[in-house]
Amino acid sequence: MTIDRRTFVASMGAVMAASSIAGLARAAQVRKVGLQLYTVREIFQSDPVGTLEKVAGIGYREVEFGGGNYDKMDHALLRRTMDRLQLTAPSLHISYDVLLTKFPDAVKMAKTLGADTIVMPWLPPELRTDTGFGGVVENVNRFAKQAREVGLGLAYHNHDFEFTTRFGGTSLYDRLVGGTDPSLVKLELDLYWAVHAGEDAGKLITR
Repeated sequence: MTIDRRTFVASMGAVMAASSIAGLARAAQVRKVGLQLYTVREIFQSDPVGTLEKVAGIGYREVEFGGGNYDKMDHALLRRTMDRLQLTAPSLHISYDVLLTKFPDAVKMAKTLGADTIVMPWLPPELRTDTGFGGVVENVNRFAKQAREVGLGLAYHNHDFEFTTRFGGTSLYDRLVGGTDPSLVKLELDLYWAVHAGEDAGKLITR
């Protein structure tokens, strides 16, 4: 397998950062340290089993599936590999479109991989309008109810546009928080994108 310089540098950076994972986890009293597989999506797509082996070898104990076309892979094989490596996947990213049109497939994928939470990770620009986002909020509530009925949770993963896009002075993020059932809908807070949008991370976490 060949690898370009950009991918190599990014991968080595992740490995170097991960070398102190165990120490950081002990210092912070973190139960487990996980990796979002979107970070290594190129190498995961070309060699999913080998990538999981390397991830486990570094010291990660959890992964979150996202990117790398994992939705088209052999999920039973991925689960057997994780079981062998003592890796778990408590959550996975599944697109809004799949949740809207193929919800049973999303459930099957989550359960096969051992996840207990489905995370909706991204919205296309046409849904970031005043009317479009209203429909999204309604559907997020519906997805969460459907997920609970089959023993799963549902969460929303933000980027920056939820904070910077406003209608009538209200951000999309505030509409999401105000319009969804907190007993059903979780938030997977991406602090990089929140800070990039000008939010105060500490205040956002406290809120």
